Amino acid sequence: MQFTILTVRNEHTMQKDLKNIKRTLEMKRTNLIKLLLPFTVMLLLFSVACDYAATTAPESAKTSVVSAETKSLSNVKFARWSTKTMEKLRAPALFKGDEPGSDTDKISSKKGGTVGSDDETFGNTVYFEPYSFDDKKQKITVRATCMDNDNPCAAEIEFLPSQEFNKAVYITLSYEALGYTGDPYELEIYWLQEDGSGGVITEFTVDEEAGTVSFWVDHFTRYGWAY
Repeated sequence: MQFTILTVRNEHTMQKDLKNIKRTLEMKRTNLIKLLLPFTVMLLLFSVACDYAATTAPESAKTSVVSAETKSLSNVKFARWSTKTMEKLRAPALFKGDEPGSDTDKISSKKGGTVGSDDETFGNTVYFEPYSFDDKKQKITVRATCMDNDNPCAAEIEFLPSQEFNKAVYITLSYEALGYTGDPYELEIYWLQEDGSGGVITEFTVDEEAGTVSFWVDHFTRYGWAY
């Protein structure tokens, strides 16, 4: 009988101890959450700030990088499209108005957006930030074309319509579609005029992995690569 009473008391004591341990752990968990909460909020705010900084370049980096000096380009050795790219450019259009090497889209001023793609314009694109122009929507065209009638021809990218914008737009030109296998840092990017004159893009960013060069400009024109 005494053994039975002792066993019951031991079970009661163990349950009481377990409740105390559970209560202590819950209190420690609550205190830990209270301690970590401010750090969690700070980390979240820091992450949001970093994301914003990553998608919004400083204004100093968004100014036009087109040389003001205009000169004759008759002696410039322009890069040419590769044989594979020429085959795509000379291929018949699958649909009426669907010109090979060209992409046309309507961009909303409020939302901004990108025209051009790897498939349609061989990686040559333009990105608009919101409110880059006054109209609610604007028809934008990116076109891969030729400077001459040779085969392969001297490569040219045309952006239309020819106009100035409220803020700089981001041009990306792909050199992977060219018949060029040299150092991409030795390439020069020229803006072109109808009379054969033009100038140099003074600053651009090379992405070797993507095979592109990118820069900000505040107006549309035509571009070519030289080396």
